[in-house]
Amino acid sequence: MIAKFLLNMHTLKPRLSRKQVNIGLGSTLFTISIFILALLGARQIGFLEPLELAAYDWMMRQQPDKGIDPRLLVVEITEDDIRQQRRWPLPDQVIADALENLLQHKPAVIGLDNYRDFPQEPGHQSLVEQLQQPNIVVIRKLGQDSTPSIPAPDYVAQEQIGFNDLVVDGDGIVRRNLLYANFDEHVYPSFALRLFSYYLEHQHHVLPMGSADNPSQLDMGRASMLPLETTSGAYQNVDARGYQILLRYRTGQKVARHVTLAEVLAGDIKPEWVQDKIVLIGTTAHSIKDGFVTPFSAVDDEFHMPGVYIHAQIISHIISAALDNSNVEPSYEANLFISQTLGYRPLFSFWHDSFEIVWIIFWAVLGGILAWWVQQPFKLATVFIASLTSLIGISYILFIQGYWIPVSTPMLAFLISGVSVISSRLVYDALYDTLTGLPNRAFLISKFHRLQNYYYKLFSYRFFKDEKKLVAAVILWDIDRFKILNIVLGHRLGDLLLIELTQRIITLLEDQQVRRSRYTFSRVGGNEFGLLLRLPPHDLEVRRLAEAIQKSTQQPFLVERQEIFITASIGIAFSYINEKRDLLRDAYAAMYRAKTSPNVRVEVFKSAMESSAVAQFELERDLRQAVIQHKENIIQNIEHDVVFPVYYQPLVDLKTGKIAGFEALLRWDHEGRGIVPPGIFIPIAEETGLILPLGEWVLNEACRQAHEWQQKYPAYKDLMMGVNLSAKQFAQPHLIDCIQSTLNRTGLPAPCLKLEITESVIMDDFKISAAMMTMLKNLGVKLGIDDFGTGYSSLAYLTQMPTDTLKVDKSFVISMGTREVDMVIVETIIALAHSLNMNVIAEGIEELEHVLKLRSLDCEYGQGYYFSKPLPKDQAEKLLAGHQDFKF
Repeated sequence: MIAKFLLNMHTLKPRLSRKQVNIGLGSTLFTISIFILALLGARQIGFLEPLELAAYDWMMRQQPDKGIDPRLLVVEITEDDIRQQRRWPLPDQVIADALENLLQHKPAVIGLDNYRDFPQEPGHQSLVEQLQQPNIVVIRKLGQDSTPSIPAPDYVAQEQIGFNDLVVDGDGIVRRNLLYANFDEHVYPSFALRLFSYYLEHQHHVLPMGSADNPSQLDMGRASMLPLETTSGAYQNVDARGYQILLRYRTGQKVARHVTLAEVLAGDIKPEWVQDKIVLIGTTAHSIKDGFVTPFSAVDDEFHMPGVYIHAQIISHIISAALDNSNVEPSYEANLFISQTLGYRPLFSFWHDSFEIVWIIFWAVLGGILAWWVQQPFKLATVFIASLTSLIGISYILFIQGYWIPVSTPMLAFLISGVSVISSRLVYDALYDTLTGLPNRAFLISKFHRLQNYYYKLFSYRFFKDEKKLVAAVILWDIDRFKILNIVLGHRLGDLLLIELTQRIITLLEDQQVRRSRYTFSRVGGNEFGLLLRLPPHDLEVRRLAEAIQKSTQQPFLVERQEIFITASIGIAFSYINEKRDLLRDAYAAMYRAKTSPNVRVEVFKSAMESSAVAQFELERDLRQAVIQHKENIIQNIEHDVVFPVYYQPLVDLKTGKIAGFEALLRWDHEGRGIVPPGIFIPIAEETGLILPLGEWVLNEACRQAHEWQQKYPAYKDLMMGVNLSAKQFAQPHLIDCIQSTLNRTGLPAPCLKLEITESVIMDDFKISAAMMTMLKNLGVKLGIDDFGTGYSSLAYLTQMPTDTLKVDKSFVISMGTREVDMVIVETIIALAHSLNMNVIAEGIEELEHVLKLRSLDCEYGQGYYFSKPLPKDQAEKLLAGHQDFKF
C-alpha cells in the first residue's frame, strides 16, 4: 500500500522520476521493511512486552475510578492487632471469636485469607467449630516448582477451600488472575472464585458456569471469562497454565469498606456492614510482607497492595462482570435465554496474532504516508502528534470496553516508518533535484570522485598500464539567457521548460543507446545540466553526443501551447586514468568559453582555460581584499585613497573650447599589477556585487570633489560632474535615498550632477527603469544615456525617458571619418537628440577632424584623448587652475 502511494506521488513528476523510484522509493521501502520486520521479530521474542505492559498499566490507571464495592467488607489484621496479641500467627481463639462475631450479622460468605494448616493454641477446638459453618471459605497454597504447598485444615470440606496463589508477571506486577489450576491431577478453583460461588448461592442467583473439571470457557451471566493464552494481548510466550484472566482493578485505592480485627472482636461494627456481604479477613501489616506490586504502584513506588485487597479486587471484578447491568434473572432458563440471544461479553478480548500484526503494519504504513505527504515541519509535527494521540485514544477506548490491543508496538512502527521516510526524503533532497528528479550537483561530484579514485587505485596497482585510458567525461551545458526567459514566461513555465528539456535529453540518451549504467544525468544548477559518462569509448563519441544534445536543444519546445526556442552553451572535460582533476570545474571553464566565444556552442577544455580561470579567481580574490582595505582607509579617514582612486576626464564645450565638467572614472591601483584597466575589474565587481560599495564611493568622492572645485574656482561655479551608474546600482532599492544623502552631505547642487546609465540597462525592464529615472529626475539631477546607439531602444521608448543627454558611443565617433555609415549614425543621433530637447556628448574624440565634424553637426560637448586622458584629481585640478581653453 505504501509502495503504491509513494509511486503515485513520484509519477506527479516527469517520467524520469520512475527511474529514481529504485533509489528514492525503493531504498525507503527497503529501510522501512527492515525496521518493521525487526520490530515484529522483537515483538515475537517478547522484547517489546515491557513497553506494552507499561501501556496496559497506564490505561488501567486512567480508567474511571469506581470507588469501593458495597458488596465487600475487608477485616484487616493490622500491626496494632499483632502487637496486641503479641504473636504471629494469631491464636486460633482470636480467629474463632472474630468469625463468631461476624457470623451473627449474617454475611453471605466469609473468606479467611490466613493459613491455619496447624493448630495455634489456645482455642483450636473453637476454630474447628467455626470453620464447620457452611459459608466460610479457607485458603490453601498449591505450590509449584521449588515453592512448597500449604494445605488447608483437614477438617474443612473440600468445597470450602480455594487456593490463594496470585499470578505475578516477570516485572513483579499482578495483572492476571488464576481462576482454576491443575494440581495433583485435580482441578482447584481460586479463593476468589469460590467466594463468588457462595455469594451467588446466597443471593439466589443461578448462572450458567463452566465445569470445574474442564473449564474451557467460564460463562457467568453475560460475562465470558475467556482464558489467557501464551500470546494474548501484548504477552508473548507467557506462562498461561491453568485458567487465567486479566484482572481489571476497580480502583487503585482500597476496594471495599474496611475494619480492623480489634473492631470486630470488640463488636464495634454495624450489622449492615456485614449482612449479605462477602467478608474477607486478611493481614495488612507491613511486617508480614504480604504486599504485591500493582499497575498503580507506578505512581508510588512504595505502594504495595495487600494480598487480601488483591483478592477483593478479583472478587469485585468477577461480580461486576457477571451481575452488574446484565439483567440477570434468578433462573437458569432466563440466563440461558440472555446468553443465547444477546451473547456473552468477555471480560477482556484479544485480537488474533495475525490481526495484531496487520494493526501494527497499518500504523507503519500510515506513518510513512504522512511523512511523505506532509512537507512542512510544523504541520508534520502536528499531524504526527494528532495521529499518535488518536492511536492512544482508540486503544484506551477499546481498553475501557474490554479490548486489549497493542499500543507501544504500533507507536514504534508509526515513528520508525515516519522517521525512515523523513530521513530518506532528506537524503533524497540532498542528492536529487526536487523539480526534475535528477541527481544534483553533490551527487554528480560524489559519483565522479568515487569513479576517479577507483580507477586511480587500479592504475596504481598496475591493473592498467595505458596512461591515456579515458576514465570519465563530463558534458556540461546551460540555457542561454534563461533569466530573461523566466521574466518573459514566468517561473512556472520556466520550470516546465526545464522538465521538458530533461525529458528530451533522456529520450536522446535512449535513442543514442547509451547504457544506463554508463552515465549519470544531473541538474547541477538552476539552468545548468551535467552528463557524467563512465569509461566513454573515445573522445570523439563524447563530442558527437554533445553535438547531438546541442541540436536537440535547438528544436522548439511546446510548453502550454507556447513555442519556445532556446540555445545552450556546452563545455566538455575529460579525465584520464593517471590524473586527478576537478572535472566539473574544467567543464565549467569550457562552458563559459563557449558562452563568450561567438558562433561557438560546444567547447572542449584546454589547459589554457584553467590558467585563465585561475587568473580570474585570483583577480576576484584580490579585488575583495582591496575593497576591504579601501573600507579600512575610509574608517581611518585617510584623505587620499591609494586603493581605488577616482580619475577625471574633462568634458569640453565644443563651441567655446572651455571645460564644462568632468566624468568621474574609477581606477584600481593593484599592489602588484599597478593600475588595473576598468574593463578588466569592473565586470568582476558587477558579477560579485562589489560594484555597490565601489559605486557609492565614486559617487560620494566625485560630488565632494566637484563641490570643492566649484568653491575654489568661481569661474567654474556650474561645473558638471558625470557619474556612471552600474546595472546593480540602478536596481538598488535605496538608490534615491543614497543620492539624496550624498548631495546633502557634499553640498553639490543637484543640477551639477549628471548620472549616466547605459542604454542596455534601461531596456532590461523599461517600465521599472522609466519609473526610477523619473524619481531621479525629481531630485533635480541631470540624466544621460551612455553608449547610445549600441543597444536596442526604439524611438517610442526614447520619448518616454526623462533624460537630458545622449552620449554617442566612441565606436561611431572614431570611425565616422572612414565609414560613411557611422557618420550618418552620428548625424542621426544628434538630430534625434535635438528634436527631443536633449544635448549630445560625443565620446572618443581623438583628432581635430572629429572636433570639426561634430561642431558642424551642432554637437554640444565632447570628450576624448584629443583633449585629455582621464587624470588623477591633482592633474585635473591644474586644468581648472590654468583656465585651460582648447583651441580649434
